[in-house]
This record gives sequence, structure tokens and C-alpha cells, in this order.
Amino acid sequence: MKNKRLFKRVDKQFLASYDTLNQDNEVQDSGMAIELDMSLAGLQLEIPTKPNLGDTLRVVLALEDELITVIGEVVWVESSDEMFIVGINLTKIQKNYKDKVKVWVEKSLLEMND
Repeated sequence: MKNKRLFKRVDKQFLASYDTLNQDNEVQDSGMAIELDMSLAGLQLEIPTKPNLGDTLRVVLALEDELITVIGEVVWVESSDEMFIVGINLTKIQKNYKDKVKVWVEKSLLEMND
């Protein structure tokens, strides 16, 4: 099967925090997540509460020694035991996010190939 992804994705797990935002950008729900993989365009998170498709999540990632905040739309949800695996299409990113993620992805891919 051909990979349809536009960006390389790295499977590495680390902690993140998230907020579910309403249309006025007010926090409706908050929690801790496990970041399962990431790319320049999206994230996959494991979270304890089920979001709705189209929900907006603000996610704070600890990428090496820096906290990076991204905002994205929930594009798919799957249940996994008592948790939910969520696909997020990024809609707003910090200015340095893409540069940081490019370096991190390339470094992670090199480590995986060693």
C-alpha cells in the first residue's frame, strides 16, 4: 500500500498536555496526553476523554528542552482500552515549530536506523 502522507512521521512517545477549546477559544477540558507520533502537519495523541470530530485542541509538546504549543483539529478518533487515540491536523503552530520538528524528525530517523 502506498504511503499517502506528505510529511515524514516519527513514532516516539512522550508526554504532552492538551486543552479542548470551544469556538470562543475558552478551555472546555484539559488533561495529559501521550504523544504517539508527529509530523510537520499533524499529531497522534492518546487521551483519556473522547473528543468530537472537528474539536479544536491546543497541545503543549515538550520537544527536547523546549515547550512548543500547537493548535489543531481532531480529524479522527479511535478507542483503545480506556483511552482514545486521536488524529490532529495542525491549524496553528508556533513560529519555530516546523524548524524544530524537522531537526527532531531527522535526528530521530537517524537514531532509528542506527
